[in-house]
Amino acid sequence: MNAVEIARIAESEGVDAITVHPRTRSQQFGGMAPWDIIASVVDAVAIPVIGNGDVRSAADARAMVAATRCAAVMIGRGAFGAPWVFRGSETPREERARIIRRHDELIQALLLPRTALIQLKKHLAWYAHGFPHAARLREELFRTQELAEVREIFWSAW
Repeated sequence: MNAVEIARIAESEGVDAITVHPRTRSQQFGGMAPWDIIASVVDAVAIPVIGNGDVRSAADARAMVAATRCAAVMIGRGAFGAPWVFRGSETPREERARIIRRHDELIQALLLPRTALIQLKKHLAWYAHGFPHAARLREELFRTQELAEVREIFWSAW
């Protein structure tokens, strides 16, 4: 609601750039992010504006730049379950599997077992987006209490 006012204040205080995510707290993750708010901030300040909100692909990023004239695009939730989005091109299934397995290895190596179990379930659930019967798969993943079983359930659906 007050993005332009806040951006102008930030600029006057000497910030080098501003990131604008145009949803309000009450909107949570619902609906589409109103990119016109990003555009209004771009028009109001002379410093670079980074746009954020509803970017899940390189095409989305290009569309945001075209619609708002922002200097750059930040991807947040759009990378959950699809970290390859930053490549800007299609990622083959075998490469996605390699990335998921590496992510699993890092979770196991860096976190305590209970936290690793929680994080692995969460991330594999995101990776399952678009799978046939993904809702049922997510339910199975979250019911499971063993890392090995979580992996088995996920990879059998892969």
